[in-house]
Amino acid sequence: MRTGLPRLALWCVIVFWAAIQLPAFAPAGARQHDRNLADFEFVVSRVSENYAGWETKTAGPRRAELDALTGRLRQQVAGGDDRALQAALSEWIGWFDDGHLQVQWASSSSAPAWRSAPRRLTEAAAVRHLIGLGERKEPVEGLWTIDDRYRLAVLRRGRSADRFEAIVLSTSAEGWRAGDVKAILTRRSDGRFDIRYGSGDRTELTLQGRLVARGDVLDLGELGIWRRVIDDPAAALSAERRWPGDAFALTRIGPDTFYLRLPSFHDSHTETVRALLARHRTELAGTPFLIIDVRGNGGGSDFVYDPVLPYLYTRPIWRVGVEIRVSQDNTRLRAEAAERLAPNAPEAALVLRSESARMQTATTPFVRREPPVSIVRLAGTLPYPVRVAILIDRAGSSAENFIMDARQSSKVILMGQENSAGVIDFGEMMGLAAPSGRFTLLWATTRSLRLPGDPVDPDGIAPDIRIPADSQDPVDYAARWLRRM
Repeated sequence: MRTGLPRLALWCVIVFWAAIQLPAFAPAGARQHDRNLADFEFVVSRVSENYAGWETKTAGPRRAELDALTGRLRQQVAGGDDRALQAALSEWIGWFDDGHLQVQWASSSSAPAWRSAPRRLTEAAAVRHLIGLGERKEPVEGLWTIDDRYRLAVLRRGRSADRFEAIVLSTSAEGWRAGDVKAILTRRSDGRFDIRYGSGDRTELTLQGRLVARGDVLDLGELGIWRRVIDDPAAALSAERRWPGDAFALTRIGPDTFYLRLPSFHDSHTETVRALLARHRTELAGTPFLIIDVRGNGGGSDFVYDPVLPYLYTRPIWRVGVEIRVSQDNTRLRAEAAERLAPNAPEAALVLRSESARMQTATTPFVRREPPVSIVRLAGTLPYPVRVAILIDRAGSSAENFIMDARQSSKVILMGQENSAGVIDFGEMMGLAAPSGRFTLLWATTRSLRLPGDPVDPDGIAPDIRIPADSQDPVDYAARWLRRM
């Protein structure tokens, strides 16, 4: 039996986001600059009033740094077009370095249209060009695939050293054809990319990406990954091991070891995880080693990983609670969410309703969720698996909650070439549509009681065992390490 209060975690953002009603776009024209400036001021004011990380992120000299950035970007918006607003919001939000503070642009017929002149390019011509570049070929240049729906060539744009175009070579997606430019990538000084991306409905998204897995994967965060085309099957398998894809899997990789891939904890995958474990319950009960791969898992809902916990559990799991930022918006949004949740999640609705009532009369900037510490107790410890390795690279949000639960087990060792993502100190996102309706601002409303003494953001959770950066197969490395413990 499991006891302990449920954590709302990132699950809340799904409920709150779905409930936001985006108003119609204001018509473009002479008032464009006023509209853009109003949207910019909306973001600045709502973040300062509602964001749970505001006091932490703006402490000391950083407040003056932010004020200077805000002033500069305000001028940029006042004198620019819609694209200048997008760039300004991306830079301003990015300053906080928190994945739970976001601007999500509307994807609709009235969203900014994707415009980029097509290019005539065959795959054979692209390959000849890439071969001709030789050592001058940049790491991002090459052939790429997106979910087996797009095959792309990423090439330098003209003579630019830092701008690249992703040109469609073939696609099964409706509304797109060979020669269309799918994205424009601009390399930043830190090696990441600012990306203008044409979404499926040919509206424009503003994203950021980075090369991972020795350059074989372009990670676009919530939008998923692009994979480099690798013709050699063995090399392609090796690349998949270096950075796994979005498929759930539970497979035997040796007589004594199972491999469990969990790419997401979105609540739509709840039954997927349960069914996967149930299908292999008998085999897991007799297998000594288990590798759980949550690399790149962006989180979702804590309850999705509940079926995994019995395989890790050795003692009660302690969870440190949160406190909620008090503001008019947060108070109202919590009450509204409670009403929406009541029919299907009455326990969560009760918590939110109580918190909203306490916030209405609060005289402090934060109120604590009770109890400040909860304890999860399961029925007992399973004899198998005996040892568990968890690959944690860039796992974030609820996936970091999973890591923090799991690392309390004496069975578990955390492994990785990188830390986790570091997006767990502030959570439970809520949001409001901008005055123009072109985007929704989402912000974290809770702050972990681990702060300030035990932060995770932005550096993330470090692995117990750091897998060498040049390791060609982290999964095999973890399996060999488990066997020699």
